[in-house]
Order: sequence, then structure tokens, then C-alpha cells
Amino acid sequence: TGVTVNAVHPGLVDTEIVRHMSFTNSVTAKIFLKPIIWLFIKTPKQGAQTTIYAALDPSLKEVTGAYF
Repeated sequence: TGVTVNAVHPGLVDTEIVRHMSFTNSVTAKIFLKPIIWLFIKTPKQGAQTTIYAALDPSLKEVTGAYF
């Protein structure tokens, strides 16, 4: 049908949306997660790379139903 559908997850990205998530405001999160979360969190620029790749890479022209 010519329709391409793929799913993209950027990973854990350091944006303002995190401040609205209840788990980040708990005492447990502040004590245990904050000291190590920086090891896994991406900058917005790094987080955008997955979406840019899935949208623009010519090698994915015929790919559909994939998860990136």
C-alpha cells in the first residue's frame, strides 16, 4: 500500500517532561536514582538521533514494522 510504519523510542532524555513524572519526585528517587541516572540519560541532541536515523536514513527506505 506504500505506507511505512515504524516505532521510535529515544531512550531516557534529559528534558523538562521528567519533572512531571511522579517517580522523580519521591524521596527514594532523589536518594537512589539521581546519583546514578546521569550515567544513562541522554542530552536532547543525543535523544533525537534515533528519530532522525529512522526518518532519514536511505537504507531504511523499505523497512516497515520496525522498532528503533
